[in-house]
Amino acid sequence: MESKFRDKFYRDVDKIHDQRILDALSETILNVEQAKSLREIQNIKKMKGSDNAYRIKVKEYRLGIFLVGNVMEFTRFLHRKEIYRFFP
Repeated sequence: MESKFRDKFYRDVDKIHDQRILDALSETILNVEQAKSLREIQNIKKMKGSDNAYRIKVKEYRLGIFLVGNVMEFTRFLHRKEIYRFFP
């Protein structure tokens, strides 16, 4: 799948200083880019309230993404307690 990244995503990642979280995030992004369909992506779940919003678990963080056609748009990367306030 093709990937796009929003500015908010980059700002969220810059706030993370734990290297194990960043390593898990980069591995997850690689898995998403190599996947041909949603079924090949691990720990993905559709978000209620939006037709094309999904979240992926990355340790104690959540990766908020939108699926537009064949493009995954990485929108937010926040702690599990915060993601549902700011995404979607």
